[in-house]
Amino acid sequence: MIFKASTDYGLRTLLYLADRNRICSSKEISENAGIPRDYLIQLAQQERAAGLIESRAGKNGGYIIARPASSITLLEVIDAIDGSGEQHHALHVHTEDALLQHAMEAVLDSYNAYLGSITLDMLLDCASGHQNTEACLAACLQAESKRLTQGSAPA
Repeated sequence: MIFKASTDYGLRTLLYLADRNRICSSKEISENAGIPRDYLIQLAQQERAAGLIESRAGKNGGYIIARPASSITLLEVIDAIDGSGEQHHALHVHTEDALLQHAMEAVLDSYNAYLGSITLDMLLDCASGHQNTEACLAACLQAESKRLTQGSAPA
């Protein structure tokens, strides 16, 4: 999957803040995450509006993650930057063929479910280098799938 530059930078910002878990200046984030500072400030406004980060003014101000990394999903980040599923509508086909329409809706639903299952803390854990990234993410997603399936099982 290829992200737009804005989504890439927005995700880098959130991962940086999640990893540090403290107030970080725009200069620090820009230099360490490889994001043009002016662009970072624009994206931070969108992420703040979405409730993903908070900004603090003043000499020791900057940005801090607004919620635990375990509660922020990749889908939320994409929606915050790209605008409420704008990118997802590209997959949506309007057709009179009911079977094709249903199949395309299933694609969209599975895409959203997949991205909605990946949290920032999963990404940070899997990227830590202690294990194979793909295997780590697969294990996280299997655990999440099991949790969701057990949570929705009839009592």
